[in-house]
Amino acid sequence: MKKILILGVLSLAACSYPQSQATTVDTRPHLCIANAPADALLSVDGVALGSAAAYAPGVRELALDHGTHRVTVTENGKVLFDNSVYLGDGANSTVTLPQ
Repeated sequence: MKKILILGVLSLAACSYPQSQATTVDTRPHLCIANAPADALLSVDGVALGSAAAYAPGVRELALDHGTHRVTVTENGKVLFDNSVYLGDGANSTVTLPQ
C-alpha cells in the first residue's frame, strides 16, 4: 500500500501543467529625427526630450501615442523645425532637418 501511494505521488509530481507564453506587440508609432546637429534639442508637445541627435534613424526611436504631436527642434535658440506631425498606429515617421 505504501509503495502504491509513493508511486502515485511521484507520478503526479512528474506531470506538468501546459505552459503558454503571452507576448505583446507595441503598436505605438515611432519618431526619428534625421540630420540633427549635435547640439540641437528636441521637444514634443512642449516637453523637452534632450538631444535631437539621440533620436537619429538607426540609433534610437521615440515611441509616442498615436495622434498629432507638436515636434520642435532648436539649436542655440534658433528654431530648426516646428510643426505638427500626425502619427498613426504602428507608423514609423522620420523628420528630416535641412542640412
